[in-house]
Amino acid sequence: MNYAALLLIVAIAFQSVAAVLALRLNWIYGRRWAWWLISAGILLMTVRRAVSLYRTITFDDIDPLAEEAIGTTAACISLLVSMLILAGMALIEPIFRDLARAEYLLREERNSLQAVVKETEVEMRMARRVQQSLLPTGPLQHEAIEIAGTGSFVNETGGDVFDYFRLPNGSILVYLADVSGHGLGAAMIAMQTRTYMRALAETGLNDPGVMLQRLNHFLVEDENSQFVTMFLTILDPAAQEFVYASAGHPAWLLDASGQTQQLDSLSIPLGIDGGANVDESRVAPIPLGSVLLLATDGVYEAHRPNGGEFGIHRALDIVRANRHQPASTISERLQAEVREFSNGLLHDDITTVVVKHLQSSHPRRGWHLQQLARLPRK
Repeated sequence: MNYAALLLIVAIAFQSVAAVLALRLNWIYGRRWAWWLISAGILLMTVRRAVSLYRTITFDDIDPLAEEAIGTTAACISLLVSMLILAGMALIEPIFRDLARAEYLLREERNSLQAVVKETEVEMRMARRVQQSLLPTGPLQHEAIEIAGTGSFVNETGGDVFDYFRLPNGSILVYLADVSGHGLGAAMIAMQTRTYMRALAETGLNDPGVMLQRLNHFLVEDENSQFVTMFLTILDPAAQEFVYASAGHPAWLLDASGQTQQLDSLSIPLGIDGGANVDESRVAPIPLGSVLLLATDGVYEAHRPNGGEFGIHRALDIVRANRHQPASTISERLQAEVREFSNGLLHDDITTVVVKHLQSSHPRRGWHLQQLARLPRK
């Protein structure tokens, strides 16, 4: 077998594969007639190569009449191949036109999406500024009580909200709430919660349990898909005590020696069940030099990139070590430790509120962490 015959065999193999690929494209694009015609043209070209191979192998033995017949057949096949491929290309041309149109639409869609993303980023920054403006702008000090809060959102906006302000009767209302989920939806409910709490405070209520009960009713009526955990307390600096209620959100009280007691949740989170009993309040003394820590779960559930949670015990150790510092310093230092621990990769909003008792105006009172009692109901 000479080199010409070998080359023809290779050409036949390649054209057979090309015919199979054309048939496969037929199923992919659905342009059945176009790919059928192109496949037929390729197969006829394969036949023509087979004829050429036959002529090459039997060149010395072929008679003139057979040579003429083979030449005529080859010419007819070449003409038919040209016609089939031309017809197939004419039918397949709309595919490329559709692809070009799709590319144009994709570019337009991408440009529109980029414009929407930029507009959304601007709106999110505005929402963040609005949300931040609703939080306390600095510490609050009233008689022997100092209060400070710090918050960091994992996104532009967050679901954590805290507030503290004086009530008309001289007491101080403090709360920390955490809305389930993240993003703008959680931020909207957080701001809504703040609005409700301010409105309830204007009604003259001074019972945290009743306030939570009414807040729960409002949130359930709004039919939000997210729930809210909250720790709410009203401090009475004159009486050296505070009243608190909690819906799925604990707090921690440290005395001057660093001993800690957890103030457990008294009910389920808000916004789940309008008939839930969330109106329980408890009264507790304010120990000399004590620190009350309110923190969202993003603080103690923060974890390192390679695993390991920050933990509530680590948080309490930091508060304990800095309990002689101002409330704002304690809150900011705890936040800084959480960010350093997690290498700046926050997975949840982290918010802390610190209530610190600076001095005693009633030294004869014997304050102990164990002196917790139910608030008498009227």
